[in-house]
Amino acid sequence: VEEARTNLYVRSQTLDNGDILLEQTAAVANATAAPDGTTTSEQIYETAVTNVHRFYPTSGITGTAAVYTFSVHAKAAARSKLQMVVQGSSGGTAKFDLSNGTVTSVSGGTATATITALANSWYRLTITLTLTATTCFPIINLLDASGTVSYAGDGSSGAYFWGAQIELGAFATSYIPTTSSSATRAADVVTFSDTTWFSGVSESLYAEWTGKGAGTNPMLFGLVATNGVFIYESGAVAVKTSDVGATW
Repeated sequence: VEEARTNLYVRSQTLDNGDILLEQTAAVANATAAPDGTTTSEQIYETAVTNVHRFYPTSGITGTAAVYTFSVHAKAAARSKLQMVVQGSSGGTAKFDLSNGTVTSVSGGTATATITALANSWYRLTITLTLTATTCFPIINLLDASGTVSYAGDGSSGAYFWGAQIELGAFATSYIPTTSSSATRAADVVTFSDTTWFSGVSESLYAEWTGKGAGTNPMLFGLVATNGVFIYESGAVAVKTSDVGATW
């Protein structure tokens, strides 16, 4: 059950599109099966020059000065070491090793990073940081075997990528596909159509949770029963009750 989020990364699957700048790299579309089982992931490989081998959205990402999370799904091929960079005021970097599923370094401001193992040798990589600029560039660099950013490319080595995402928030949510513009997923709402399971007289509702939301006193859940409305607010860490029919 997730909150609403917007993926600001355009062409999140078609990384060979003109909206994505391939610097000293090239792309092979639909190169292998993606984490969702479709053959839609792309191979990004280095050209035979000595330089930084990378790709990123040509126009950058325009947003607000806040905490953002950049994520991508990646799978090793001839290259197993990668670097994620968010370039902008108060930017940061993180390096990853896909051969053993580890974050090898993180630097810059408030940056933190994660790597999550998926099926078929895929990983989801994330970097989260606070940006003070309203325009940034989420960049992915291929690294050589020693973890060097600028090196002599061999013209063929690379890795597989799918599902790039940058979103406003302190953690990554499930992947939101985009094409030529950003895309928003509405907040998930869980309801019980069968109301006979709770009479409000003899039953209890119990939950434990870790707060992930932002804002002032966001509501975790509300329950209208015969003896009132119960609201748990994660900001106030309290239970509020009111009469049936009351508003909040």
